[in-house]
Amino acid sequence: MFERKQQFFTILMILSLFLLIESTVSAESFSEKFDNQIYASLLKKHVVGKRVNYDGFKKDEKLLDEYLAILSQTDIKSLSGNTLFAFYINAY
Repeated sequence: MFERKQQFFTILMILSLFLLIESTVSAESFSEKFDNQIYASLLKKHVVGKRVNYDGFKKDEKLLDEYLAILSQTDIKSLSGNTLFAFYINAY
């Protein structure tokens, strides 16, 4: 069961990383909505290939909380399409 849950979160992190990279293509409109630099640095630091270093995320909990605070202040009514999808994936 734990392995399946870990697999799910690994896929979620990889999808999130993909969306983050994809969003940089239209970075101007995306970054106007919310700042993903903290989350991007956490993913870069704690996701290698298909492996997620959950202990590393736990050690960087303060940064993750800071990013979640940024997301909580985002006006989601102003988001649409891929930007809204990326927002929900990152928030999850």
